[in-house]
Amino acid sequence: GFRRLSNLVTGITVLLITVGLFKVVNLMPSAAFVGMMWMICYYTFEWNTFKLIFHALHTPQLRERYNRHHKIERSDVLVIIVVTVVTLFSNLAMAVACGLALNLF
Repeated sequence: GFRRLSNLVTGITVLLITVGLFKVVNLMPSAAFVGMMWMICYYTFEWNTFKLIFHALHTPQLRERYNRHHKIERSDVLVIIVVTVVTLFSNLAMAVACGLALNLF
């Protein structure tokens, strides 16, 4: 769902499974968790970001020609790309630190 109640129910369900059913969860193969994580990433990722990044890298004249007025700042594009790459090759905490450091300058 897309409402606050669905987030609350999901959070409570995860809490109950983690606290109450951890012995059952330990019996599940880790490949099942990998599959769940891939599906969560797929459905929660904002796929429109690729289009926004692509148009942010265009010149203003090219954006005008194709009526692409929804633009994000190029500095934000740099932060998105750096955080994504650092996350892939390191960990999320390091990526967040790099993103914060980039936003400071």
